[in-house]
Amino acid sequence: MAESGDLAGAQELLQAKREELLGSVSCHANDNLSMCLVEEIEETRKRMENMHVYCSSGRASALAGMSSHAMQRATTQGGQVPGTKLATGCARRGFSSRKSCGGAFYATPNMAKMVEKSKKVTKKRTREREGEES
Repeated sequence: MAESGDLAGAQELLQAKREELLGSVSCHANDNLSMCLVEEIEETRKRMENMHVYCSSGRASALAGMSSHAMQRATTQGGQVPGTKLATGCARRGFSSRKSCGGAFYATPNMAKMVEKSKKVTKKRTREREGEES
């Protein structure tokens, strides 16, 4: 919206989402993450005050926020972030979607290493428990 010059529409959308968030259970419980998101939405809305402000700092700030949120979602929900490679072997095995790959796609090599380490620890604990039960 803002990118096409509709700053008023973008501000209205952000305000509506801010109000929706403020009405959530999380905000009513003063959840820190939700309250920070409310502040971030308000800051983004202010950077769309007029085209001069938007072009000088609002656009860059909004795009940086979008990129940051995309990376966060990828690492917490297992999606792929545009511009990154699959860190697991899904693509090499011919799988094109998270569903067909069993949900095992992560955006960064470090995340993949952490997941593999977790799997090894889980397998080891399972074997130890099975040994105790015998």
